[in-house]
Amino acid sequence: MTKIQLLDSRLANQIAAGEVVERPASVLKELLENALDAGSESITVDVEQGGVKLVRVRDNGSGIDRDDLPLALSRHATSKIRGLDDLEAIGTLGFRGEALAAISSVSRLTLASNVEGEAEGWQVQVEGRDMAPSVTPAGHPRGTTVTMRDLFFNTPARRRFLRTEKTEFNHLEEVFRRIALSEFNTAFRLTHNQKVIHQLPAGLDVRFVFPHAPQIPVTVNGGMVMPAWYDILAMDIDRKVDEAGVLASADAVDALIEREIQRGILAERIVIAGFSQGGAVAYQAALRYPQQLAGLLTLSTYMAMPVTPSTANASLPVLVCHGSQDPMVPEVLGRRAVDTLTSLGYQPEYLTYPMEHMVCLEQIRDIGQWLSKVLSD
Repeated sequence: MTKIQLLDSRLANQIAAGEVVERPASVLKELLENALDAGSESITVDVEQGGVKLVRVRDNGSGIDRDDLPLALSRHATSKIRGLDDLEAIGTLGFRGEALAAISSVSRLTLASNVEGEAEGWQVQVEGRDMAPSVTPAGHPRGTTVTMRDLFFNTPARRRFLRTEKTEFNHLEEVFRRIALSEFNTAFRLTHNQKVIHQLPAGLDVRFVFPHAPQIPVTVNGGMVMPAWYDILAMDIDRKVDEAGVLASADAVDALIEREIQRGILAERIVIAGFSQGGAVAYQAALRYPQQLAGLLTLSTYMAMPVTPSTANASLPVLVCHGSQDPMVPEVLGRRAVDTLTSLGYQPEYLTYPMEHMVCLEQIRDIGQWLSKVLSD
């Protein structure tokens, strides 16, 4: 009968890696969660060949002390829990302390880090069957960089199960998008084969595309009825509000959105907003756009104009705002806008304010809360 024996560290970690590391996307998920747990305000992800050749995640979080680096690549070594009480009140994205050890056992992994107040950083690698850590000096700013190269280079059977570069990158990008969209107070950047794919500034990171009628007097944020901390792309529309003019302006809005997406902005971070004639354009542009947008913020007296909504935007969040004392737009028109959107299958939220014009602190607060909700869903 075969004797029972302890497995060496590398083999044990490779077995554990089967539970943690399925493909490059799995690696990125673990590294992003570690970066967020470190309190990072900015995270950069560099990927090559779909993540098989390289996944590098750099953050500006709290960093890791030199004395802790040898433990960082060890199994069941973590800074996130200390005892059973901590285990019953998890407040972090990860806590088991297995991810880095598992990843390092099936790739060539280097971890470099520096903490606040230190003049230089340090890096750690593991080598040999026992995965003994080797710590050396490294120039590095505050934060941590984890570099994973050649995934499954030492387990060819698992490497054969990887798909094409395009497929693996699609999986990886989906992980990136899901995490980035849920952590909008952190700046994210993703490159693939030295090409910038997504550049997401911190904050709410919303692009407001705001078609507005030039004859309407405006006094807030250079002509936009929006708080100043939002990134707003303004464009004048045709003074005419006939169907042809509105549709032509909606085409221009959609073209502007396409340019933003080509610059690396996620469609899910773009809100089309408009009031009066601009609301008619926003309504047309948002509902028919062929990708899921962050939302539509509008009040329009012209929503009766026919539109065929895009199936991709079937779940588009919509907020209808209305100033109940506005003599030009009676409340019945705001209600009619809600009814029109509801008849098309949307579930608009409706907010009304006791004012004449469309700007007040309560509205700004409520729009911010609505944005936070729809961007985190």
